[in-house]
Amino acid sequence: MSFLVIDANTHFGFLPHRDTDVSVDRLLASMKELGVASALTYSLKGVSYDASEGNDETYAVTRANPKLRPVATVDPRRHIGVVEEIEKRKEQGFVALRLFPEVQGWSINSALTKPIILTLARLHMPLIVSGAGSGTPTNVLRAVENAEIPVILTGVGYFNLAEALEVCKEHPSVYLEAQIIDPPDSLRVAVDAVGAERIVFGSNHPSCSMRASLNLIAESGLSNREKSLIFSGNVRRIFSRVKFPEDTLLSLDMPFQGIPVIDIHGHWGKWPFPMRGTGVDFTLDLMKSRGISKCILSSSYAIVYDFVDGNEQMAQAIEGHSELLGYVTVNPNYYEASCKELEKYAKKPNFVGAKIHPGYCKVPINAPRTKLLVRKVQEYGLPLLIHTYGAGGPAQAAELARECPACPIIMGHGGADAWREAAEFARDVKNLYMEFCCSVLETGKVRRSIEIAGADKVMFGSDIDLLHPGFIAGVYEEAGLTQEEKEKVLYKNASAVFGIQP
Repeated sequence: MSFLVIDANTHFGFLPHRDTDVSVDRLLASMKELGVASALTYSLKGVSYDASEGNDETYAVTRANPKLRPVATVDPRRHIGVVEEIEKRKEQGFVALRLFPEVQGWSINSALTKPIILTLARLHMPLIVSGAGSGTPTNVLRAVENAEIPVILTGVGYFNLAEALEVCKEHPSVYLEAQIIDPPDSLRVAVDAVGAERIVFGSNHPSCSMRASLNLIAESGLSNREKSLIFSGNVRRIFSRVKFPEDTLLSLDMPFQGIPVIDIHGHWGKWPFPMRGTGVDFTLDLMKSRGISKCILSSSYAIVYDFVDGNEQMAQAIEGHSELLGYVTVNPNYYEASCKELEKYAKKPNFVGAKIHPGYCKVPINAPRTKLLVRKVQEYGLPLLIHTYGAGGPAQAAELARECPACPIIMGHGGADAWREAAEFARDVKNLYMEFCCSVLETGKVRRSIEIAGADKVMFGSDIDLLHPGFIAGVYEEAGLTQEEKEKVLYKNASAVFGIQP
């Protein structure tokens, strides 16, 4: 079935804090390439500098580009002319109002919001606002609970999905953007809880990967009817007075078809989020759906609680499944016990690396305890996957790699939003590598990382079964990899580092 797609969350302009291309041209090119028929959009100038100037820019851009529909924004901190600005933009044909309390430093559930909500209710104008973070969906609910206006919550992820679903149950006009509802079956859980009629497609493009969010819905296992509602049907109903183009249908190619894939970042175990699927069979089905021939897993139980018991449980679970390989999880707080685990699992042919999660251990990547333990990992000839997330993490990983030069070290998540830093260190440190699984997938990060560090330093990791492999694959698929780059990134680099065949 072909789908009409309307993206409810896009923008354009300039980002002072990073050099991602967020131009109108980039937005339109992605829409054309992927078959997105239309998009709601706003100017970033209106968020960071001046709402009125930003809205003028949005008006001009959408008048010049018939596939784009204008979304206004205001900053209530200004106080002067806020209501009048909303009224003006409504008269000009702006289809919704977008608020940014999380960027501008004010509370959505404050006195600042009340006149805005009353104005939107009077004008029958929908509200789009971030639902990211614990407590945020509830605060939005309190701000709008007496208003009969549609509200789209953006940025809801697995950490606060349960809260957002409860908000939807309490308020019949609250909708969830699906962009980062990214565990393999969490969209199914959300649809079962509140109905497909309450979820809309949005990508946060060009800042974030449009392809990844499209993959998430296309590969969700939902029915075609449910997908159709999410891709465009619900937006068309919410914005029933708006005419959207219908001359383009979703077009997703399969650029990795026929190429083996080794996924170097997977998990076995349970997670405290709205997701039903777990276990070996679930993981194998996900792998098959994405052409993943081998996946290296660590135990979530070993990471978040008892690493000895977690390693043992996972070893038993994956035994006899040649597609599944293991990381022995070790903990710098327990050096002697970790050494025993390394001794035990280094002898097992289906355990091919070690895993350290500094966040759960509460020990920095470059702490003396971590370095001591990684020297022992090096003695056993095992590669190390180490959770590396945020500014400063890649520098610590590079320090660790320089002190253990015979140990291949992979930066799990590639530093996340610090991927530029990670790529520069991967370029400069011979035994340092990166992969990119992460909920917030910045557009262009794979292509740019390869340009900085080289294709020899990049591998494929999905965070299966916490995240959907199709979602993560999207940021790789959009990178325009050559055949040689595809082979290196998808399996050859992992094959060489771990000594395994796809």
